[in-house]
Amino acid sequence: MNDTTLQLMDHPPRPQAGTIWAMVRYPHGGTLLDRPKWHIELVQAYPLHPSVYKLIESGYIPDDARALGREWPHVSVEVPTMVAYTQSAEKGERNIQTRTKLGRYLRARFSTVPDHVIRDQVARAAVAPVHITHDMDQMVDVVVNGPGSCMADDEWEGGMHPYHVYAPKYGWGLAYTENEGGEQRYASRALVFEGDINGVHHKCFVRTYGSETSEGYTQSCEGLAAALREMGYEKCDGWPQQAWLKRIECDLGLVMPYVDGCVDNVNDCGDHLELVRDGEIAADATCGYVAPAPYVQCDSCEDDITRDEIDSGDAQQVFYENGEPCGYACSGCVWGRYTNALCADGEEHLVLNGGIYQLVDGTPITRTYIDVYGLLRDLWSGDYMEEDDAVWVLGLNGPVHHGHLCHYETVELAVPEERTEWGEFRTYTHAHVNEELRELRDGRWMTQQQWVDALDAGEVSEEDLQSQHTRAA
Repeated sequence: MNDTTLQLMDHPPRPQAGTIWAMVRYPHGGTLLDRPKWHIELVQAYPLHPSVYKLIESGYIPDDARALGREWPHVSVEVPTMVAYTQSAEKGERNIQTRTKLGRYLRARFSTVPDHVIRDQVARAAVAPVHITHDMDQMVDVVVNGPGSCMADDEWEGGMHPYHVYAPKYGWGLAYTENEGGEQRYASRALVFEGDINGVHHKCFVRTYGSETSEGYTQSCEGLAAALREMGYEKCDGWPQQAWLKRIECDLGLVMPYVDGCVDNVNDCGDHLELVRDGEIAADATCGYVAPAPYVQCDSCEDDITRDEIDSGDAQQVFYENGEPCGYACSGCVWGRYTNALCADGEEHLVLNGGIYQLVDGTPITRTYIDVYGLLRDLWSGDYMEEDDAVWVLGLNGPVHHGHLCHYETVELAVPEERTEWGEFRTYTHAHVNEELRELRDGRWMTQQQWVDALDAGEVSEEDLQSQHTRAA
């Protein structure tokens, strides 16, 4: 079984050196010779309580570090959820430790620590070591033989447990704690996800399952949640958009679990399923399967789109400007209302025509792409460009794409660096705007005087003129 185990309560990591830790470790002085025998034996027998260590490691300062060190709080042998400590030197000589609730002890010795931090430590200490498995058989075993939920059955109409769609190769795993005694083998569980989507790394969980109430409702397990946060997982309201699930067909349709959180729909991408907030299939099945959707609605005109139209490419997936999918568009709307344009994620997607701009080279872009990548507007063409392609034109008092310098009389100026309107100090090749330019059909440009001279010499005629541009210098 491939799993990762967090066992801070059994084997707390050795604290790092530092002033606070030195006072806790050596509360009677700077060397072992300064410490009474009973204290040396106490420290050797019991590791410092992991919750106390965690607070100090996180930068929280105890009210009296030396007093804390003399008490040497540790996990109670008789009641592991409580803390044991030595109240006085006299009791230390007699090897008497006092038990108390962990939360009460931490609040008394760390009075400046926020309540929610104390609560997390108390909750974390109340659970057994946390395991994370990426083995599918083990994942299913934990769900079936752990806390109750609509996914806890072991027989399904679809022929297999719905959790099989959470394929470990797509980043899914299961965190759990074991139950020491009792009917259930597992005391708590939480589905977890870790992976990269569109260049963004996600490491998260949505909910935890713990003990049941007298009414039969499964409560969240705060201890497991606290442990997962310690391990770097973020608690989210929903799974990452576009996370993949394994696509498994059965006689009744598609194998599907009940997906917790606000991202609880999927799009059928043929070789896999994709979790989205608004998708073609609702992932709220408690029976273990969903029938394939016979059709979806066009995101623009709301006409019905069949699965055949999607598979053939007549209907296509469309997106928001941030690059997230928002549904499908029928063939008529795709060609009349959507454009392939660069979005905020740096990729080309089909987006609604409203608010479409373009780069100087003609590539369609969205407003969010302009904002995310800090593009500048070329004052000659009205299109957009990257800052490295910009040239500052004195007559316009603004940037122009370097490819349009043929429209200007370029003059290299020895000027000091100046702050541009987009906020950075830079020195640009400056150019003066010509008063009048002629564009010829063969692509050449001429100034007014060049045009007159060429006409007089018979080198050009009025028919050669493509356009005329007049700009005030």
